[in-house]
Amino acid sequence: MPTHSLASSPFSSLAMLFETKSLLRLRLKPYKSGGMQQKKPSFIICLKMPTFLFLAAIFLLVAASTLLETDASPPPKTNAKLENEPSTGNAEPKAEQNRWDSAACHEGLTLSPDKLIVEFAGENSGWRSVRAKQQLISKDGIFYYEVKISEKVAGIFIGLATEQMPLDTWVGRDKGSYAYSNSGSFWGHKQRLFIEGKPKFDPNDIIGCGVHLKSRQIIYTKNDKLLEQNRWDSAACHEGLTLSPDKLIVEFAGENSGWRSVRAKQQLISKDGIFYYEVKISEKVAGIFIGLATEQMPLDTWVGRDKGSYAYSNSGSFWGHKQRLFIEGKPKFDPNDIIGCGVHLKSRQIIYTKNDKLLGTAYLLVDSAAELYPCVSMFNPGTKIEANFGTKKFKFDIAEAFRK
Repeated sequence: MPTHSLASSPFSSLAMLFETKSLLRLRLKPYKSGGMQQKKPSFIICLKMPTFLFLAAIFLLVAASTLLETDASPPPKTNAKLENEPSTGNAEPKAEQNRWDSAACHEGLTLSPDKLIVEFAGENSGWRSVRAKQQLISKDGIFYYEVKISEKVAGIFIGLATEQMPLDTWVGRDKGSYAYSNSGSFWGHKQRLFIEGKPKFDPNDIIGCGVHLKSRQIIYTKNDKLLEQNRWDSAACHEGLTLSPDKLIVEFAGENSGWRSVRAKQQLISKDGIFYYEVKISEKVAGIFIGLATEQMPLDTWVGRDKGSYAYSNSGSFWGHKQRLFIEGKPKFDPNDIIGCGVHLKSRQIIYTKNDKLLGTAYLLVDSAAELYPCVSMFNPGTKIEANFGTKKFKFDIAEAFRK
């Protein structure tokens, strides 16, 4: 699951749209005893019946004629044994299904009679939000809901917000609110106001949002996939390297030198935009290569040497490009330096940075960004690095550098 956690104050689920004719569907699912099902994220359990711990859902919309449709899941089946026993008269009253709250709905939105469909009224664009009736109760368990995108996608934010959030702004912007936007970013977390590089969503996609109530860890899904924060992949890590529990720190284990590589879990998304990550050099600098590699690259060689891989080495050279196998004369790096690597996805131009400086990479292109993963290679014992895949503020302001 993503590593982002929420503040302890009460909050509500939220979704936001920014284009005409957008249609979303929400499903609130009950939590069953026995824990959370993990085979498919779309079946994450939310609440334990009959106690409903619903998180109030907010949908923020911007643009004329935007539609939101919510589809509540049916209540879970009653225990068969209890069904056959006579009533004692002490049965708990049936909990009300969560739905949109007409008292917490922007005046520019209209609700259907069953309070499950939300429509953007009028022709003028502007942020408009609606919140569900029932908020999250702070107890153990999982809360989760889904939104189906039925028509058009632009300016949609789906997430969680407090009751104090204004209905004329977007979720994730206001303090104490959190969101996943259609443009492919997570909003509202302390590490960074927004975290880019996530999957975009389109019509017919189903987006899920939820919370692990005990840990306060937020959950985002797209269709049948749980959206995890990128990290190093233990299944794609040389046996001579060790990973920290959070899979962000890599350390060379043992006393014998030799090439050892590790690849990140998530590959670049082949769409417009910028992919970028940074690596802090924690200990020793000799034989460190930071770059991008294919899934086929062996883990006992260095990134930049294998075909289709690219790297920036501590000795001050770029590796792997067609013009030359390696290009020397670049800045060397040392302990405490922060090295960035990325790709401008549309132009396929590679990006390297050192601390707060962008290094010249004109005409250095990658063959296919769609097949590349972040990769680090080490040669000497005691070498240690820590990756930042976007959960913290980058040392180099990549968004500002490529704003134009």
